[in-house]
Amino acid sequence: NRKLLKSELRSRFNPELLSATNIYPDVWERGAEELDYLMFYYVQLVKFFQAAAENNEAMLIYIT
Repeated sequence: NRKLLKSELRSRFNPELLSATNIYPDVWERGAEELDYLMFYYVQLVKFFQAAAENNEAMLIYIT
């Protein structure tokens, strides 16, 4: 059970690789400015999963 720290996410952010591997959303060519976008939603996603875990709820993820 390992927590990914925001500092680690920031240090590992590679917009060129994300763009080259077609990672959604396809906005990575804008470079480092997209890190703020990523960080905002990362924090929201962590809170969402934490709330589910605290309430003993399951998560269902559907990616198309």
